[in-house]
Amino acid sequence: MLAARDVDMHHGDYVFIYTNQETLSEDRVRLITNRHFWHKHDGSDDRARSAYENLIMAGFYSLFLYDALTLYARAASDAGSIRDGRKIFNAAKGTLSKGID
Repeated sequence: MLAARDVDMHHGDYVFIYTNQETLSEDRVRLITNRHFWHKHDGSDDRARSAYENLIMAGFYSLFLYDALTLYARAASDAGSIRDGRKIFNAAKGTLSKGID
């Protein structure tokens, strides 16, 4: 994440997805969602905090990530926008997907 920040990819134009196939325990979720995940007292804490703002962490539900991203990409293309959530939502309504075989 620091490397992405160092090349100016932390302003919201990019999103980074961390997937984990296991079901996360409450302790692990608490660790990931608080400052201890990026706060290391190593002089890079401010940079790391801003970098981790663009990180999406997907646990068990990452199993459905391919289908979700495919649906989003198709709906955004049909809507003609990647930034207008209402248009994307309306384009995605009623969409059926076969998914991965």
